[in-house]
Amino acid sequence: MRLWLRELPRHHGTLASLLEQARALETLTQALRAELDGALAARCQVIGLRDGILSVAVAGPAWATRLRYLAPDLAAQLARRGLPVRELGG
Repeated sequence: MRLWLRELPRHHGTLASLLEQARALETLTQALRAELDGALAARCQVIGLRDGILSVAVAGPAWATRLRYLAPDLAAQLARRGLPVRELGG
């Protein structure tokens, strides 16, 4: 058996935590994309949420500009969905 397979049970808590974080980010990404038009939605990925600030990676500077323009309304829409988002940041 490979060494890393034997190590999995010992790090189960860490792996479970990482999986939970990945699922939370995917949920946030889906919620964000649901509020955006198709072209912009396809180019955005949530990369973090800390203290109510949602960090979003985008495919380029033009898309980032569009997202910044929409950010206040998007944050409000996500908050209305019950998500802990106060603002969008970079």
